[in-house]
Amino acid sequence: MAALIRATAVVALLAVGGCAVSRGDLGDKLPPSAIAQIKEGQSTQAQVIALLGAPASVQQIGEQTVFHYYHYALKHGTFLVFSRVNIAGDDTYVFFDRNGVVRQVISGNRSDRLRFQFWPFGG
Repeated sequence: MAALIRATAVVALLAVGGCAVSRGDLGDKLPPSAIAQIKEGQSTQAQVIALLGAPASVQQIGEQTVFHYYHYALKHGTFLVFSRVNIAGDDTYVFFDRNGVVRQVISGNRSDRLRFQFWPFGG
């Protein structure tokens, strides 16, 4: 009986010692109300920066300038040697014409729906 108790204790310690849960974020989450204030055909680069802050990256595509803002969320669980990582992102792209006026705003928000799944198997 004592051997069974010791074996059970060892297995329990290994299982608990092999578990980890972590969460992380990269980039700043933009308030939807700030994104909604950007007006296509009216807002300028300076106004967008005043609303959203400095972009994570600025790209030149032909005669357009593109500001890219992002926020990525990660949730990770490990059980012994098995791991599960879930990542979701929010990306916002603001396209400007050659005069620095907003042509288009494209924004997606998925990080609010990020599930945490500790069990590494299945969907």
